[in-house]
Amino acid sequence: RVFVNELKCHHPEVLQCARRTTNMANGKPTRLLVLVLAVVSTAAGAIGAVQLPDRAAVTAAMLTASKHYIANDPHVNCGWEWATLYEGIMQAHSATAEATFLEQAQAWGQQYNWTVCNYPKTIDEKAAANDYLIGSVCSQVYKATGSAEEKYIANTRTFLDAEVARSSVDDYWWIDAFFMGLPIFTDMYNVTRNGRYLDKQFELFNDTTVARGMWSTNDSLYWRDQTYIHQRCPNGQGVFWARGNGWAFAGLARILSVLPQSHKYYGAYKTKFVAMASKLKAIQGNDGFWRASLLDANQAPNPESTGTGMFVFGMAWGVSSGILDRSEYQSVALKGWNGLFSKAYHPDGLVGWCQPVGGGPKNTTATATSSFCVGQFLLAGSAVLGLQQ
Repeated sequence: RVFVNELKCHHPEVLQCARRTTNMANGKPTRLLVLVLAVVSTAAGAIGAVQLPDRAAVTAAMLTASKHYIANDPHVNCGWEWATLYEGIMQAHSATAEATFLEQAQAWGQQYNWTVCNYPKTIDEKAAANDYLIGSVCSQVYKATGSAEEKYIANTRTFLDAEVARSSVDDYWWIDAFFMGLPIFTDMYNVTRNGRYLDKQFELFNDTTVARGMWSTNDSLYWRDQTYIHQRCPNGQGVFWARGNGWAFAGLARILSVLPQSHKYYGAYKTKFVAMASKLKAIQGNDGFWRASLLDANQAPNPESTGTGMFVFGMAWGVSSGILDRSEYQSVALKGWNGLFSKAYHPDGLVGWCQPVGGGPKNTTATATSSFCVGQFLLAGSAVLGLQQ
């Protein structure tokens, strides 16, 4: 009786088929009926599972969000905030092949002549990762246009060659750099096959993770920077910032998406990525969002989109790539996306619940938005589309 009620509610068309099959057998069950019921029994077991979203709806939301933000914020620049927006736009283009996304990125990059932000000062500037996220966008445009226009990556290559030549490996004192800076080294390796880029990348990663002690083995999360290592939330837990860990999680996903699985550094990145995924799965909110303070939801209790967007991106990509178990993690990614789409995304394209620029957990509001938050929304949507392939 319970099973039939489930069919009435969720699968009425199959129940009708079952009844017709029974009638054809003069009221006696047939092998076909048994087969129908067995198949539907499996489906009924999945009732309540988070479903994949409509592909057209996700694409439309991403287009509307990117257009809305570009049209309404005239304060465009080449720094990390806008570069994150266009990183999301290029990931959206990769997922959808929608020409508008590529056109948006090309128009932005052309404004800055496909040059790393604050170049050439960036070459000698310590902790300049925020300024060279634009190079990652340039490399993706280069790839998307068939690798025919060297202008897209010429300056980025010149800059990275100078970075590789520098002896310093302690530039990344803040965890955001794992997204701002690290992936471009893998992107450029993908173009040139020059292993020196990967060596430098790993040295920077290892200095932050090990030498600076910014990885918490006990918590499987990253501290925002070394000043947070001994800070505690009101509930006594460590202060682990959602957006900071989002930068790390999404950055690791970007690296792993390009780095060959056979490469000597692959395992180190994968280990951290998988450990973070397991921890993040356990602390996701019932509404799909992660709170700004990951281990103390009451410290900043409102939904928060910037961290959530990158966690969804990483989770969904991890499932699509096979690194994360689909049966465990797909529902986590989709639950996060549904939260973003239903609560943060507005019909006019505004993406809200975005914590403003800062260096730790803070509250935000339903209409607070930013260029980088929209980019993170696009990152999430593009990876969710990858679950359908």
